[in-house]
Amino acid sequence: PVNPNQFIRFWIQLKYDSNVITSTLNLVSDPKSPFYGQYLSFQDLSELIPLSNSDFIPIYDWLFTSGVKPEHITTYLDSIQV
Repeated sequence: PVNPNQFIRFWIQLKYDSNVITSTLNLVSDPKSPFYGQYLSFQDLSELIPLSNSDFIPIYDWLFTSGVKPEHITTYLDSIQV
């Protein structure tokens, strides 16, 4: 039997096209690139991830409907930890 009071931590990764991020990271990591060493700030990286708050809403709705409390949810740039 499953204990209904036991919490299980898990992540939900939102899918998006990561080609722009991959290309940018390759440019700043390639010594032959003029962008070499120009590492991204958190803000720079977040602007490359094409997700908005509205992309998370269906997942929040599902979690809340399933009984997950808001205080058990942590949102990151492209994922949710529950």
